[in-house]
Amino acid sequence: MNNDDQKCEKITTHPGVEKYQIKIAAIALVISVISLLLIQFISANIETYLLAIIWGIAILLMIIAEINKRFVTVDICTEDLTFTKGILKTKATVIKYPSITNLHVNRDILDRILGLGQIQVDTAGSTGIELEVDGLKMEHIKEIIKRAQKTPLQVE
Repeated sequence: MNNDDQKCEKITTHPGVEKYQIKIAAIALVISVISLLLIQFISANIETYLLAIIWGIAILLMIIAEINKRFVTVDICTEDLTFTKGILKTKATVIKYPSITNLHVNRDILDRILGLGQIQVDTAGSTGIELEVDGLKMEHIKEIIKRAQKTPLQVE
């Protein structure tokens, strides 16, 4: 732990995967209903196996999403924002608040229900979005915005 970490009032969070798990379950449900309707014309013996395969894949995808969540962190410090991801090979993106030019917050209906959002960060010198994090709690997004607004733009 270096001196910067000790001085840093840090908030560490993991983006949520609830939104993706709900979407996976909804897709599995739709596929199940459609397959049940189509099976009536083929054979009733396939019904149980097909449903088991559909829901088995859905549950596996949900578990994978939950495991991946453990290897993604967002550190909201007083001077910078750090996004780290990876299992075997990790990648970290550190953005100093003074270099942030634009913050975009996107939320769909499911995000609003779950209290989540997506944040996109543009920085000076980049040609597009430098950082995009989906599934952050709105309280953390508001904290990022608050800290970015407190930091005056430094021109060198």
